[in-house]
Amino acid sequence: MRIVFVTLGRFKSDACERLFVHYLKLMGRFADASHESLATRGRDAEERDAAVLEWLDRRGARACLTVLDEKGHAMDSRAFASHVEKIRDSSPSEWIVLCGAEHGFGESVKARARQVLSLSAFTFPHELAAVVASEQVFRALSILSRHPYHNG
Repeated sequence: MRIVFVTLGRFKSDACERLFVHYLKLMGRFADASHESLATRGRDAEERDAAVLEWLDRRGARACLTVLDEKGHAMDSRAFASHVEKIRDSSPSEWIVLCGAEHGFGESVKARARQVLSLSAFTFPHELAAVVASEQVFRALSILSRHPYHNG
């Protein structure tokens, strides 16, 4: 499975970026994981959403989009692993995990998503949310592969 994590702008925190890259590398045991950063600095919310939609249009109809949003559906790690399994079994060309804008995404972006998920009832800075998302995807893949990383 090909997984593409998409963030808006570059990481400002070296520590968050190192952790994010660490989990992407760990995912390499189970999937082809990569990261793309979309340049949206200086754009208002409407322009940013339009840029995201334009980028998504170039990905093809078989791509599966998950948007991370504080108002999205929450689940525990095992339920998320089952969710990832369903995505994997649907054979998308790629699974795109869109890690948030500081003020969320508009309805036009969320409407394109197969899923809108929340990482927690807490609100995280978008860089930290990308780290948590990458760890949870790695955890889900390890659960599905019966790797001992997840002990719960």
